[in-house]
Amino acid sequence: MGINTVNDHLWKVRCYLMKRHGVDAADRIIDPLEWYISTGRASGEFLRKFVGAKPFVIGRVLEKGGTHEEAVARVKAKLRIGGGE
Repeated sequence: MGINTVNDHLWKVRCYLMKRHGVDAADRIIDPLEWYISTGRASGEFLRKFVGAKPFVIGRVLEKGGTHEEAVARVKAKLRIGGGE
């Protein structure tokens, strides 16, 4: 799996969010996930499970808001990733 696969999936999540909330809100909602991935904090397991998840599922989890850490923790819980990353 390459970076293009991950970026393509991020784009699908962003498109889902743009349809529901508009461009500016989608940028704000997806920011925690993009931060987590782009800073190298995401494990290989996280990336594999993220790419395998349906975009709307990830989008709905991110819509709940909160801090970056809270949003990432919710996505990790949805993907069934253990703590300590």
